[in-house]
This record gives sequence, C-alpha cells and structure tokens, in this order.
Amino acid sequence: MMKMKKVMLCCATFAALSLNALEWGQAPNGEFWNGYAKRFIFAPAFGFKAVDGAVKYVYDVTDDRHRVHTFEAETPNASLASVWEKLPVGYVTVVCRGVGTGGAAKGEAGRRTFWKKSAFDGSYPPAERTFALAYMRVMDAYLNMDQTKYLVRHGRPDPDYYLSGYPSKMLSSQIEALLLYVRRLGGCHLSVREKYLGVAKRAADYLIAESVPAGKPLEFFTRTYANGGEYGRFVDQEDRIMLIYPARCGDAFVKLYEATKDRKYLETAERIASTYMKLQGEDGTWFLLQNAETGKEYSPNRLQPYPVIAFFETLFLVTGKPVYREIADRAFAFVEKCPMRDWNWEGQFEDVRPASERWSNLTKHAACETATYLLRRFPGDVARLAQAEELVRFSEDQFVEWTIPYGDRAEPNGPDDGSWKYFCRPYSKWMTPCALEQYNCYHPIDASADRFINTYLALWRVTRKSVYLAKARALGAAATRMQEADGFINTWWIRGVERTDDRYHTWVNCMLATAQALDNLATEELTTKTENER
Repeated sequence: MMKMKKVMLCCATFAALSLNALEWGQAPNGEFWNGYAKRFIFAPAFGFKAVDGAVKYVYDVTDDRHRVHTFEAETPNASLASVWEKLPVGYVTVVCRGVGTGGAAKGEAGRRTFWKKSAFDGSYPPAERTFALAYMRVMDAYLNMDQTKYLVRHGRPDPDYYLSGYPSKMLSSQIEALLLYVRRLGGCHLSVREKYLGVAKRAADYLIAESVPAGKPLEFFTRTYANGGEYGRFVDQEDRIMLIYPARCGDAFVKLYEATKDRKYLETAERIASTYMKLQGEDGTWFLLQNAETGKEYSPNRLQPYPVIAFFETLFLVTGKPVYREIADRAFAFVEKCPMRDWNWEGQFEDVRPASERWSNLTKHAACETATYLLRRFPGDVARLAQAEELVRFSEDQFVEWTIPYGDRAEPNGPDDGSWKYFCRPYSKWMTPCALEQYNCYHPIDASADRFINTYLALWRVTRKSVYLAKARALGAAATRMQEADGFINTWWIRGVERTDDRYHTWVNCMLATAQALDNLATEELTTKTENER
C-alpha cells in the first residue's frame, strides 16, 4: 500500500472559490464556462473579448418581441442582470460593442443568441398519487420486467436485454434498489425479503466472478462492458474499464455486506479499493478509461471522482480505517483544484466519447453530487453551504426545464431518420418540469430528475428553504404523471412513444433511480407531517 500524505482541507481557500463576486457564467478562476450553453434561467455574462481602444462597452439586447434593451458597462463581460427581468421568455440576442473616447465606435466585442428559460414559479400540476405508492408501483414494474425475471431465475444479466452490455452500471443499481426494497417490505414479508436479498447476492456474485483477475493492472475491478451490449457497440471491449463503475459496484457491495453480514462482500469492496489506491494519481484522481490488461489509458481525460469519493467514504464509515478517508480527501482536493475552479463539470458516460474540449459536454451529475457531498461532509459550514447552493444554481440553470423549451417554435419531427433523437422532437412532447442529462444528450431523462429531487431535498434539510422542497415535489409529481398503469416510468420523459420501440429502450438503472427518489420524497413527507403534528 502506498504511503498517503494527509490532505488539509484549508478553509482559507473558500472565499476564493465563491462566485458571489463574479458574473454568472464566470467560473471562480475567471474563465467563462458557458461558451457551449444554449439556454439560461439566470442572467448570464459572456466571455466577450476586449476591443482595442475601447473605454466602455455598449450592449444591445434584443428580446423575443424584437425590442432592444441597451445598457453600458466598463467591461465586455458584464451581466445582463440590469435588463433580465424586462426580457420575456424566448430568444435573446446580445451584441456588445466597444466605444472609445468621444463615443467613437471601436468594434464588436462579441455576440450571442440563446433562449431565456422559464424560472421556477411553483405552478405545476399535482402528483397523480402519493410518492410512497408511486415508489411501490415502480418496483412492481421492475420486478415484472423480463430482464428482472431472468436475473431472478439465472443470477446473471438477460442476454436479450439491450443494456446488459453495461453490467457494472446495471447490476450495481439493481443491488442497491433491491436492498432498499427489502427494507421497505419490513419483517412481515420475510420470505419475500429473503428472496430479493438472494437476487441481490447473485447479481453481486456475477459481478465478482466476471471481474478483472488478480495480478492485472486493474485487478478486482468489475467490468464496465460485456461483449455486445447496446446495439453491439462494444464488441470485444471487456477490458475497457471506465473507473466510475468499479466504485459504484464497491459501494453496492458494502451495502450488501451491511444487509447480509456476509464478509465476502466487504472483502471484495476492500480489494477494489486497494486497486484504486494503487492507481490514484498525484493530482488526486484517476484516468477516466483504462485497459484492464495493460493499464494504458484510452484518453487523457481525468475522472470526475465523486463516485470514488462516495465509495471510500462508505468504506471509512463502515470500517473506521483512516486510510479510506485520506483517499477520499485526496480525491476531493482534485475536485477543489479543478472542476470547482473552472466549472468543467464534464459529462462522463460509458456510451459517450470523452469530451475533447473543456465545457463542451457539461452535465449536472458531478456538480450535484459535489453539492450533496459538501452538505454531508461539512455540516454547519456556511462557506461550504454557499458553494453547494451555487453548484445547484448552475445545475438548474443548465439542466432543468420548468416549462417546454422554445415554446411554439419547437422544431417539427420531420421524417423518421431512424435515430433516437427523432423521438425527442418536437419539444412540445416533453413532460415538464423535467431535467436534462448532458449537452450530448440534452433531453429529459428520468434519472436526471432523480438527481435534482435528491439534491433539492438535501438542501431543504439543511437550509429549510421551502423553495427547495417545492422544486423536489414538482419534479416528483411529474414522475407520477409519467408513470403508466403498471407502474412503469420511461427513461425518456417524452409523451406518446411506445415502450416497445427498440430505439427508445428503458435504462433500468434510471427507472430504479427514480424509484429511490420517489421513496426519498415519501420519507420527507412523512417526516414533515410528523414534525407538524408535534
């Protein structure tokens, strides 16, 4: 085991990380993260370039009704806040020009056209059923899926299910969902509990049996890809490991150990942890993708390490071994030095190529995960809370749609071109409010709504700001409206598409994430009711 230097999480740096003194769109290091952004809830500023000889800048902001709002500023990077409330929801075009002494035109600093989004206003349809009932119905739908029945019967993924090619992602989510389900069943359903605990164990055993053998550079890591996979995209890629997923599995194994007291699962998790410890870079994180046999990386992209941080935090809490907290702190130091400084919250998904440019494929997942980590790891810390709220503000700004984007100008479907994107148009088919996944899949996904539900609830529990609870409930209510009669909730929150279309297949991990978010909402409502009755 390599020696680890203790990481000091210095409070003196917090002020430097705050966005309070910066324009919206500018990261704490001064760079602008929003060059690829298409839509905004909050008044943005842009990274326009200074114009030689300019002593001030004139901004012409044309709104969706063709009205021009003009203001002046000292820099080409001023916020649109002074005119933002005057702009209706719709297209906005900003033109910034430099002006010299005496009013002489010196040239254009930059221009942008984007869509001003609707802000949260609380006026959304109610839930169609209680969150507790919606949760149980989702689990009923999951347990009746063919892929689940296959897993129950055979203890391994269904080869006919499109997404069995992502074993770590799919099975770790199912293990955790089954563990929650048996907890909710209680002791009166002992035989059912034992049945589904057994399914969770068999899923874990499959992952362990298929993991990278001892002696390899990525020994003990679970497999990201199985042969074939989604549309056969990952044939002969079993040795390609995305370093998010062994941590996800390790976390599930620890929780399985806690539920069953079978030490095999804790020991497996610690073996996975030992490989992460060997591979951790000097910067505190890991390569995103590596070859299991050679250890060679597939790209220079560094891992957004929250899943690994969460895994090591879980191990620390369960075992009490300080080394696990040290590893987590080293990884968090990377988060502080990199994405919390430049806001490159890079989308890292097993079915999407790693981003080649900073900010080109942002997502809210890592930002929201970091926000909830800050709340949990630093309770009572006012500066950390402020950081968490800024991260959630960014996430909502870019990835929540409180109303349908582009309104009645939404593009028509056009001819069926055979792509999955065909199903996401026109925008009028979107269920709102909803949440989008990443720039490379800028469409409403149920697990993205789940991410926001859980994040808003975490902020509500810490701050008691009612707006956070209201936002979580609004997204949860939308999930109940997407829910079908048998409890099924589609991955894509698009109305009117048949479940049987193979281009529109269901990601079972996403449906289970939604189930867990609904359970989280149900728990919060019960807690709030109990508190009010005291």
